[in-house]
Amino acid sequence: MKILSHKPSLAFIRCYLCDSLIDRADTICEHCLSQVLSSPTHLAWEDILFRPDAQRMLKLSNINQLYCFDEYQAPFDFLIPQVKYQANPVAKACLKKLILSQNVDFSAYDYLAPVPLHWWRYYMRGFNQAHWLANLLQRLTQLPVLNSTKRVRYTRQQAKLNAKQRAYNLSQAFVVKNVSTITGRRILIVDDVVTTGATLQAFSQILLNAGAAQVSAACVCWARLD
Repeated sequence: MKILSHKPSLAFIRCYLCDSLIDRADTICEHCLSQVLSSPTHLAWEDILFRPDAQRMLKLSNINQLYCFDEYQAPFDFLIPQVKYQANPVAKACLKKLILSQNVDFSAYDYLAPVPLHWWRYYMRGFNQAHWLANLLQRLTQLPVLNSTKRVRYTRQQAKLNAKQRAYNLSQAFVVKNVSTITGRRILIVDDVVTTGATLQAFSQILLNAGAAQVSAACVCWARLD
C-alpha cells in the first residue's frame, strides 16, 4: 500500500511587530493592536489643526480640517516606508488592520481624493499608496474615490527637502482632468504622512481653483517637527 505523506499546514505565524505567535489569518497580535490604539500618540482621526503645535508647524491656508490617525512613530515609521517604497504585502496587511480597526465619520464630505502620483514614480513603485489608503477609507466611509486629478510634473521626493524647497518643488505639479466632478463638492484629500503640509497645500489649491466648495485632508500620520 502506498502511504501518502502530507506536510502539516502551519496553524500559526509571527506577529509582524512583536514576533509572538498568532493565528495565520492575522498579521499583528491583539496586544500590539491594543498598544497602538491606546498609545498617547494615537490621534484617532483627530483634527490636529485645533492643536497649537500643529498650527505653528503647518501652514495650511486652504485646508479646513486635517484628520490624522496617529503620529509618525513606531510602528508607523516602520510600516509606511515598507508599504510606500517596497509594497511589502505583510506591512500592507498590518497597516490595513490598524486603519480598519477604528471607525471614522467623514459623512461631511462628498469625495475622497488621493494625492496623485506621477506616472514614472507609479511605474517604479508599482502602486500609489495614497490611492490604496483611500480605498481603505472608502470601506469605512462609503465615500466615492475621486479619480479626476493628475500629477503632471515629476518632482523630487518631499522627504529629502526642507519646508521652502517642498513648496517650490510642488508648484504646478497637479491638474484637474474633469472640473465638473469637483465643482461645488466637499473634498477630503487622502495621503500617508503630513510633515510641513506642502503637498496638501499645493493639491488643495488646484481643487479650489476647479471650484471645490471646501477641502480638508485625512493623513494616516502626522510627522511632528520638534
